[in-house]
Amino acid sequence: MTLVLFLPDKDQVLLYSSPLPPEELVKAVKKGLWVPPEPYEMPALASASLLASRVGSTVIIHLVRSPGEPGGEQQIDQLLTPRQQEVLRSLAAGKTAKELAAGWGVSKRTISYHIQEIKRRLEGDSLHECIRRAVELGLKLDENRPP
Repeated sequence: MTLVLFLPDKDQVLLYSSPLPPEELVKAVKKGLWVPPEPYEMPALASASLLASRVGSTVIIHLVRSPGEPGGEQQIDQLLTPRQQEVLRSLAAGKTAKELAAGWGVSKRTISYHIQEIKRRLEGDSLHECIRRAVELGLKLDENRPP
């Protein structure tokens, strides 16, 4: 039995159980085979998508609304820390991990950790895919922030 934490929005956490093992449940969510129970059925939320991540024997499922939909504007802030968003913006602007590390006074390993965490949280295999996904979730690439 897998414990499921379903996060339909920033104010609610719903607890469920699933007979599927955690890995299989995450795969089912990614393929669109898992749907949340009422009142959060996916047909009513056609412009939303689900993100699933495994933490031990628990699966956390986020309902991610598109940026234009009510409640969708804050989604990127719920998925990535401000520093992770800065890393993604800088990489999208063409900076390398080595340049970021030198500019921020941290090790390249720290930047690599941020990149791996970004990939995990956005469920992306590449930085390009993560940048695309983050923009879809509301990340503004043109924000001028000091490094």
